[in-house]
Amino acid sequence: MKVKGFVIFGFVAFIAGGSLAAYAATRKDFVFNKYKDEEVTINEVSYATNDLSKIYLDVKTTDTVKFISEDRDDILIKNKTFYELSYTINLENNELSIVENEYKNWYDFLSIDYMGKTHVFHSVPLEIIVPKTLKVVYDIDVSAGTINIEGIDANRIKLHVSAGTVSMNDVNINEANIDISAGTVKIKNAIVNEMSAHISAGTYIYTGEIKKKGTFDVSAGTINLKFTDEKENYTVNGVGSGASIITGTKSAGTFTYSFNN
Repeated sequence: MKVKGFVIFGFVAFIAGGSLAAYAATRKDFVFNKYKDEEVTINEVSYATNDLSKIYLDVKTTDTVKFISEDRDDILIKNKTFYELSYTINLENNELSIVENEYKNWYDFLSIDYMGKTHVFHSVPLEIIVPKTLKVVYDIDVSAGTINIEGIDANRIKLHVSAGTVSMNDVNINEANIDISAGTVKIKNAIVNEMSAHISAGTYIYTGEIKKKGTFDVSAGTINLKFTDEKENYTVNGVGSGASIITGTKSAGTFTYSFNN
């Protein structure tokens, strides 16, 4: 009986999905040609870093966003535009804002293959290249997608992850504030002065040094700290005599740490 029920449910779902797609295709505001790969364009724009204090990034569905540092004086942003799927970029009051646009039509979530091409829910990659000497606040909000951050030097990183994945490598951060609802954040080869992290149901793996203070709280997720410097540098939950004070609390989650030696 259960098998029969699953078959009936699958058949009903198939009919409903097909009907929805067919209805979308009959609407005057639905144009298949707009979803062809030829509609993809590549945009490049640069911004001066004079008096820049903050970079804000809001990612909703993008597959891959890359932060890269290079020997340069300006910030270079490369992104693809596909139909309405693109980014709104503004530089105002010494803050650079990069926000992924939301879908404009109700049917844009559909995955329709037409003429041998998949057109809907298209990936919109983004690449942000910053100067190696740039020290600003990075405020990053990730609803879904993958963010790769490489080689940046930041005054502060504020990171909120709902359901995406964030990887950082070779970063130097004065202050890091991490908030993970159900995503995954991995940081390695890092030097951070002060760090705080709250994990609801996600995963946080940190490999590097914390020079002054670290405060960690886990509800139902996982925190794994791998310190790459000497054990004598740390005091963890009252144990030890190091100058770097680490505090970790958990409800139903996991808080673990280890040292290089």
